[in-house]
Amino acid sequence: MPSTHKAPDEAPIGERAPILDIVDETFIRARRPDVAMAVRERWATWWPSLTLEVYMDRGWDGMRWTVTGDVVGSAEIWLEEHTPGVLLHH
Repeated sequence: MPSTHKAPDEAPIGERAPILDIVDETFIRARRPDVAMAVRERWATWWPSLTLEVYMDRGWDGMRWTVTGDVVGSAEIWLEEHTPGVLLHH
């Protein structure tokens, strides 16, 4: 029989929002600084239904955000040098 135990401020199992962990990567034939600048200029347009608050700006290495809106949690873009371009992990 599944447990129905819960912390006082926690919703019962089955009534919580689903937990997702989505990982992908894309190769971009460009210099890492150019990709990093493009990410800064465009990330708000990629996810218009989300509010993103930067909590870790790692410069050319990427960014991490707190996410609220249609989904809640965190997001990350990590830029890895990969000659002749960059692997963008997200």
